[in-house]
Amino acid sequence: MVHDKLRFIISLRYFSLLSEWVTYVFDFIAILGSSLLFLDPRIRKNFLFNQGLDPSALTWFSASRLEKDDLKQKSTFEVIDNTKPKPQNEEPQLQTDRKKPWSRKSKAPRNEVNDKSNSMVSNNEDLMAAKLKLQKYSIILNNSRDGFWINDFNGKFIEVNNTFCKMIGYTREELLHMSVADIEVIGNFKSERRGIEEKIENGSDIFETKLKRKDGRIIDISISVNYNKEVAEDQLFVFLSDIAEEKNKFFNLSLEFLCIAGTDGYFKKINPIWTKVFGWTEEEFLTKPFFYFIHPEDIQKTIDAVSQLSLQNTVINFINRYKCKDGSYRWLSWASTPSNETIYAAAHDITDIKDAEEKIFKTMQDLEHSNKELEAFNKMAVDREKRMIELKRKINSLSKELGYKEPYDLSLIDIQINKDSIE
Repeated sequence: MVHDKLRFIISLRYFSLLSEWVTYVFDFIAILGSSLLFLDPRIRKNFLFNQGLDPSALTWFSASRLEKDDLKQKSTFEVIDNTKPKPQNEEPQLQTDRKKPWSRKSKAPRNEVNDKSNSMVSNNEDLMAAKLKLQKYSIILNNSRDGFWINDFNGKFIEVNNTFCKMIGYTREELLHMSVADIEVIGNFKSERRGIEEKIENGSDIFETKLKRKDGRIIDISISVNYNKEVAEDQLFVFLSDIAEEKNKFFNLSLEFLCIAGTDGYFKKINPIWTKVFGWTEEEFLTKPFFYFIHPEDIQKTIDAVSQLSLQNTVINFINRYKCKDGSYRWLSWASTPSNETIYAAAHDITDIKDAEEKIFKTMQDLEHSNKELEAFNKMAVDREKRMIELKRKINSLSKELGYKEPYDLSLIDIQINKDSIE
């Protein structure tokens, strides 16, 4: 029996009682026979040389002495008898300070003559450092102010942190049975299949999007997608931050008229400048159709613009008039973009420009009218002058017939007339 032939076996349990170096990864081979075929240099250095022993001095150790606590000798015998490797498993290993850090251990038979196993290769990898590092990173990620998730190329969530769970309103268990498509609003991830090669090539992508919480509320998110083949070939690492507060500051402090409306004809959200300039309350703006505030002459062209937005076409440089509570109107120039049944729009007050244009137009009209009057007066004056010249000619002619001297000298006038006719 192989059990009877076992004369020498090196146990991790035994060496862990002697020195602390076993906290590092090492390999060793236990030999059945009278000589040591191979021993990891670190074992030689830290055990044999330090103890002043050679391999033959260790042949008296038995499996029962070295591995009696967890019956590991049985595992060793099974590996050698069956010539089958023992799968990797994680187990605590006793250290010199009596602590039990975790390690990952695997064994495999070494076949010699006639395919018979007379030795065993064992690998022991200390997992304590890795586990501590993983625990450290897990604590950092779960306490981060930013959300984090890992998803595969199909968008399925593989891992999420606590911040993202709070941000989106789902539990970790719920999210791990979901995909990105379940929470997205704008299709940045729906086209992920088409854009995955670009993400892999570039290694990262940053954009803003909107996500849908469990309660149905929409939140604005800044996304950083990262891909690292060396870490995982088929996974994307995603960091995200809630930018709602940042956007609200911009939304509330903007001097532009910002709004979110629906193709149903109602405002969903407006910024404070609407109430400040037009005098209506926010409730009045949100509960009345926006056509209520539009100048009657501009309603039809506004309907046409909304129709274009319903077809998912962007509308820019669209101008209409909105009514103030005091009955006056202000001119707005719009830039609007649709997202399904939602319209995101910004308007600029161009009332002053329109007033200036109106003044210029009126001035031009006044000038034109004045020019016409001047032309009429000039024509009348010219006609009067012509009639006077003709009258003077007749007087000169009559005086000449009566033998009198011509009273009017018209020579200069005749010269000018002849000159004009020649030209």
